[in-house]
Order: sequence, then C-alpha cells, then structure tokens
Amino acid sequence: MMQVSTSLPLLLLSLTLLLLHPVSTVHGGHVLAFPGEFSHWLNMRNIIEELVKRNHSVTILVPDASPSVNYNNSRDTAKFNFLVFKVSYSREEYVGTMHEFIQFSMYESHTSSPLQKIMKMNHFMGRTLDFGRQQCDGVLKNQQLMATLQDSAFDVILQDPLAMCGDLVADMLGVPLILSLRFSFGSVMERHCGHAPLPPSYVPLAPLPYNDRMTFVERLINMVTYVASSTLTELAWKLSVNKYYSEIKGHPKTKAFVTHGGTNGLYEAVFHGVPLVGVPLFGDQPDNLARMSRLGTAIVLDFNHLTAEGLAEALHVVTNQPSYRTNMQRLSAVHRDQPVTPLSTAVFWVEFVMRHGGARHLRLASYDLNWFQYHSLDTGAALLVALMTVAALWWVGIRCILRQCRQRAGREKKD
Repeated sequence: MMQVSTSLPLLLLSLTLLLLHPVSTVHGGHVLAFPGEFSHWLNMRNIIEELVKRNHSVTILVPDASPSVNYNNSRDTAKFNFLVFKVSYSREEYVGTMHEFIQFSMYESHTSSPLQKIMKMNHFMGRTLDFGRQQCDGVLKNQQLMATLQDSAFDVILQDPLAMCGDLVADMLGVPLILSLRFSFGSVMERHCGHAPLPPSYVPLAPLPYNDRMTFVERLINMVTYVASSTLTELAWKLSVNKYYSEIKGHPKTKAFVTHGGTNGLYEAVFHGVPLVGVPLFGDQPDNLARMSRLGTAIVLDFNHLTAEGLAEALHVVTNQPSYRTNMQRLSAVHRDQPVTPLSTAVFWVEFVMRHGGARHLRLASYDLNWFQYHSLDTGAALLVALMTVAALWWVGIRCILRQCRQRAGREKKD
C-alpha cells in the first residue's frame, strides 16, 4: 500500500504535465508544394522544412527544367518527396530569360523611354507567362501525374504564385489552397486575392521606389501603376545565397550591410539590427530600399552612377552616424516583439487549414460582390438619385410658392 501511495503523486504530476503540454490535432498531414524559383524557393523551403520536422509529409511538384530546386540532391530527397514533370523549355532558356531581364533592369532601363520600358516589360511578362503555360501543360495534360496526385489524398496545397496552375490543381483535386506570397507587381495579387485595401493615394505599389509620403507626381504615377498592373505579374530572382549570410549579419563586429535590397536580406538585416547601404537593381528592390531609407536605416545609391568614392562615403556615413544603427535597432526590436516567430505563424496556418479542411469562415463577403457593389457605387447612386429627387421637389415646390406669391401680388395690385 505504501508503494502505491508513493507513486500516486508522481502519476498525478505526470498526467498534469501531459495535459499542459500542447498537442497538435494534425497528425501526419500530406502537403503538396508548388515552389517558385530562386529566392521564392528559399522562402517556401523554410516553411516545408518546418512542416517535415512536425511529422508532415511534403511532396514537391517541380518541372524538370527548374534551375533552383535540386530534386536529385540526396539531402533533399531524404526530407521531401519529389514529383518531377516534363516541360518543353530547357533550364538554359529559363535562366537566359531571367538574365536578359536583369541585364535590362540594371544597364538599360534608366536610359530607355517609358514606351521602350513598357514594350520590354511586355516582352518579359509574355515569356514568363509562356513558361507558366508550359508548366500547366506539363501537369494538367499528364494523365499519369494527375492520377498520382488524385490518389495521394493531399490535405492542402502550398503554392508560390509564380508557380502557375496550383490553383487549378487544387480545384480539380478539391483540396484547400494556400498562397505563399512575397509581393506582386502593382500589389495586384494582394488586392485581388486578399482583397487588401491599398489606396494608391498613400500606399506605394511595388516596384516603384516611393514611400508613403508621395508628391503629386509620384501619386499620379502610383495611380497609373495601380490601374495598369492588373495584367502584370511579379518577376523576382536571386543569383546566389550563402547559408552563412544571416550569421555574418548578426556578428557583433558587423557594422553595415551592402545589399541590392532583396526581401530575404532585408529581413535578416532588420532582425540583427544592422544598417544598410543599398544599391537596388530590379524588381521589388527599389521599393524595399525606399521604405528603409524613409525609416532612416539605409542610404540608397544609384547603380548606374555608382563609384568607389560614393560607396566608401555611404559606408562611412552609415557606420559613423549613430542614428542609422539606432533606427535599425529600434526597428529590430519592433520586428522581434511578436508572440510567436513568423515561421511558427506560417506553419500554424498551414496546419489550421489541414485541421479544418480550409478556412471558409475567413472568406470575405466582398468576393461575392460586383465591382460597383464593392465600391458602393449602387448605393451611392441610389442616395444621389434620392438627394436629387428631394432637391427637385424642393425646387418645384419653391417655384410653385413663388408663382403663387407673384400671382397674389398681381391680383392685389389690380384690386
């Protein structure tokens, strides 16, 4: 009896600890990932690696011409399942188009006329959409692949918007879809997919190099971009990433970070509180660095007028004026002050969708409205008609009263 009574408190303590320990209700979910290329792949990789750590199975759908996703890497094949599909373009074709885009952005765009820029961007967007169409054909027209996807019974699809057709596959399989979005040209995806309110009067759209204090001309250009960007999609690319970059930024002796303004590098610099010298090249980089400059955490240089003296001077200012480091450390403190890490938040929402088979309760009613209903043009028109009717009745009434008064005054004069 003494032995039983001694073990009872231990048993109760064990049960208490077990009850207090958070237990996920998702056990071994099956995730299908549609990654983008280059830095887009790096972003998604962080999420799916964490999902694997939480005992979820991750299958990656990747074209055989992918320049970023190494589906033959033994380190990755040990973590992920790869479904490789054939496309009609080559890896060299894809990389060549990206190189051409970067070359234009860095060396030619600043001397090109607005019409030349539009024509060139149209060319690049057309090529990108063509790659996307070929990816769609490689997936949707491959009956064996589609049968495999159907039989796999995925719980959720995680897609980068640059990897096209994930939404079509999700619809065909009847599986919830999650977009892993960084930014889109003109913030068009944020506006249309998320119905996020982005008034062009004070919200600068990527990739414009503006902040939220725009002049009239900048607001005009921002408005034109807002209207014109609905047919455009984002292009983004990163040449190489060293796994030690983040650790170097966090080293106590790191005084500044010279960057092209990519999203990954900026978040690492903000996390570690390191001020910046920015040289934007293309894509979202001018927009990113304009925001950092507005916050007093960066000096931005023009790549096409870059000199050794100018770079040295910028580094001298950033490393010797305390305000840059102070502002960045203040921003770092705000960025770090979160109840959970951004990665945990991302993984939570993926698991949330798997637990509940989607998130229909979060769907905005605005998705079911016409554009004129969304902007309240119908109710505004009804109120305007009512106001005009009341005004017209008042006007007619006043005229009748005045007419009666004049007639009465006329009769009184005759009498």
